Order: sequence, then structure tokens, then C-alpha cells
Amino acid sequence: PDVPAQSIASATNAPAPPKDAATPPPDTTPHDEPADAAAKSARDDATPKGLWMAMFFAFLGGLILNVMPCVLPVISIKVISFMQQGGEEPGRVLRLGLAFCAGIMVWFWAFALLSSRGQFPLQYPGVVLGVSTILFVFALNLFGVFEISLPGAAVGKLDEITHREGYAGAFFKGLLATLLGTACTAPFLAGALVYAATHPFLDVMLVFTAAGLGMSAPYLLLSMNPKWLVFVPKPGPWMITFKQAMGFVLLGTVVWLLWVLSSQLDADAVVWTVGFWGFVGLAAWMFGKAQHARAGTTRGVVSALTLAVLAVGYWFSFERMYDLRAVLRGEAAAPPATADSAPDDLDAVVRSVVQRGWDEGIPWVHHRPGLAEALARAGYTVYVDYTATWCTTCLANKAAVLETKYIREQMRAMGVIPIEADFTKRDPALLAEIQSFNRPSVPVNVIYPANRPDDVIVLPVVLTQATVSEALRSAGPSIGADRLTADIP
Repeated sequence: PDVPAQSIASATNAPAPPKDAATPPPDTTPHDEPADAAAKSARDDATPKGLWMAMFFAFLGGLILNVMPCVLPVISIKVISFMQQGGEEPGRVLRLGLAFCAGIMVWFWAFALLSSRGQFPLQYPGVVLGVSTILFVFALNLFGVFEISLPGAAVGKLDEITHREGYAGAFFKGLLATLLGTACTAPFLAGALVYAATHPFLDVMLVFTAAGLGMSAPYLLLSMNPKWLVFVPKPGPWMITFKQAMGFVLLGTVVWLLWVLSSQLDADAVVWTVGFWGFVGLAAWMFGKAQHARAGTTRGVVSALTLAVLAVGYWFSFERMYDLRAVLRGEAAAPPATADSAPDDLDAVVRSVVQRGWDEGIPWVHHRPGLAEALARAGYTVYVDYTATWCTTCLANKAAVLETKYIREQMRAMGVIPIEADFTKRDPALLAEIQSFNRPSVPVNVIYPANRPDDVIVLPVVLTQATVSEALRSAGPSIGADRLTADIP
């Protein structure tokens, strides 16, 4: 049943809207585009027409992934290896480049399989923990704690081992770069994924293959045209400083992943993850010392001790002090946080928005199933932000657009109720809600106009102030917004 707007307005100590407020007054504000047309436009932008168009946008999206914040740290490692390979034989450079691209393609194919089943890797705490640990080890390598000797470089002269990259290492770097890239939804890639999400699996594989080729393109070109490597600075002492600087970039990514982990588990998980990294750091230091030992026996003993340190560190951190397996099992078995709640206290929702104010930031309300629709039926315009801590595009949208003074003031003046839906953890109900807007994952931003809960406006993946402002004007203010906002300090 519909909830009267008068009962909600009374919770804010503001005068109730007129009794006939259930029917919106005529909108005298000129609009270039009605709300339903804006929603259609947003959906058209997100859904390319035809398989070839989807593959084209996927290719562009994969290309854009190379400059996304979550990919740059690992890409920087590959750039360093290209610098080192500048003087090597063209055939080897090509083979290493193809190995790197193979790693990219394998992950895109794996991601196609996962996404077709509604799975997103960074929603799993175990994946976040594993990726952050790998990046921490990479950072130690860049700081010179130890050198990575990979299978492809195991044969040959000793001086080649420290300068050449193995094929397995190149493959792994491509895999890791793409894994990190799944945390970013590139603008064009999102539209291609929408198309793939509603088409046969073969189409999904073709679209993801195109995305992988897009991300691989720069490295394929450099590998196939080694002469172009002359434009890359030649190796020298300056590279030591550059490598160490890139180590700090990797550590920044590690800190971000720790924040994601804290959102998925708890503070203790972060504490004992850092504790485990202490053991990892010790093992890496010991391994580095063993690499410079002359006697093979010494290297073998130290390598065995290194493995023992890692085993003890894992046992102490994740079994003795923090039972990680039990927590992960409980996390997998726990019902979604939104599954058992109902929008039965709209008065409290509106009151919380009014009392917290807008000066320091948008007073977001936690998402509950049906809450946005109930508020819209009650006469309030509702803005819903589907987001996740592992989604850097979501964070950029919020920092650069939504949390700006201009948008906050517009929402406040219109009496908008802001709702935040956190998709950091797996939540089948929330995933179904996101997919109802023809989007495969976050970021998703939608607006429910007052008294028109069925005329949802779906915004583009990448937001701008102009886009959000126009969509809010198309939706219109909450009924009685002038009265509602009168009590806001």
C-alpha cells in the first residue's frame, strides 16, 4: 500500500504537504528532455546494438583499462621490463610480449565465464587477500629485497638471469594486470558487458576476447615492432630510482586493497593480514640473501627456511590468532545484509537525512529492498548510488561529481533522499536489482522521481555534474520540498 507523504513530513517537524500532494503539481520548469526519454537515452548509451558494435566498444574499453588507476602499478612493471629488453633479440621480445598478452587473454576468458554466472572476483575476500599479498611481494622486489628468477630465464648465463624475464613471469604479469583491471569498469567496456549479459555465451566470449585484444594491443605493437623500443628510455642507473618509486605505487594499491578487505571482513582481518606480511617480508629478505650465496647447499637450506617462515606465518596469523577459514566460511554462509529488511520506517529514514545535514557530505541512507520505491510513492525524489569499495570508477564518480557542493546543494534544495547500496560483498538480491537496470555490475546510479517510482532514470556509467544535474531536474523535486528543506540547518 502507498504511504502518505504527510506522515513522513511530520517526522521532520515540517508542515505536511497539501492533502492533494499525491498528485504532482504541474511542472513549470522547462525541460529539454522528459524523464522517460532521459532513462531511454541512458539505456541506449549502455547497450550497443549488434555484436560487432559490442566488440568494438569492448576493444576500446580494454584499451582504456591500460590507463585506469588500478592497472597502472602492474603496467609500470611491464614498462620496466620493456626498457630492459630494448637491446635483446627481436624474437625474444616478441615471445615475451605474446606471453604477457596470453596472460591478459586467459583472465578475460575466465572473467567471461565468471560474469556469465554473476560472479565478480574482488567481491571474494580470499581473492583480495591473495592479490594484495602478491602486490606486496612485487613491491619488495622493486625495492631490491630480492630478485625474481623465473623459469624462462633458468637456462643461460648468470648475468642474463637478472636482466631477462621468463615467459611464465610475463604471462603472470599479464594475468595480474587484468585481474586488477576488473576493479575498474571502463566507460565503453560497460556498454559491451551489458550486451553480453543478455546474449548467448558465445557472444560473451567474443566480446571479452575483443576487450582482451584491446588491452593487449599496445604490448603487441611494441613486441612486433622492437624498433619502437628505441623510443623507450635505455636502461641505466636511473632505473633503480624508478623501480623503487614504482614500489611505492604498488604499496599504495596494497593499502587500497586493505581498505576493501576491511569492508568485507573486519579490522582484525586487516591487522593479521599485515602481520602475515611481516613474515612474508622476512621470507623475501632471506630468499634475497640466499640468491647471493655461492654454495648451493647454503641456498637450499635458506630456501627451505624461507618456506618454513611462510608456513609458520600463515599458521600464526590466519589459524592461531585469526581463524580466516572459519570467517570465510561464515561469510559465504551468511545471508545478505539486505535480505531480511523491509522499508517499514520511512519516517526514520527522512528524519535521518534532515538531522544529519548536507554541509559535510551527502547524508546517505543504507539501501534496503523496496525502500526507494516506497519513498518515491510517498512523494519523495530518491537518488540511489550502487557502489563498491573495489570499484574505482564508483569512487571517482562520488568524489568528482556527487560529493561536490553544486550537486549536494541541488539535492538538498529539491528534497532528494540519497540512498547508497554497497555491493562490496556478494549479494544475489542486490545483483538482481542492479541487473534489472540492464547493467552487469557497479557503478549504477538511478533516480526515482517523486510519485513516479516506475519512471526510473538510469544515469551513464561515468558521471558529470551536468549529467546528474539535468537528470535531477528531469525527475523533479520531492513534493513539498520547500517545506521539507525549511528545517534543514
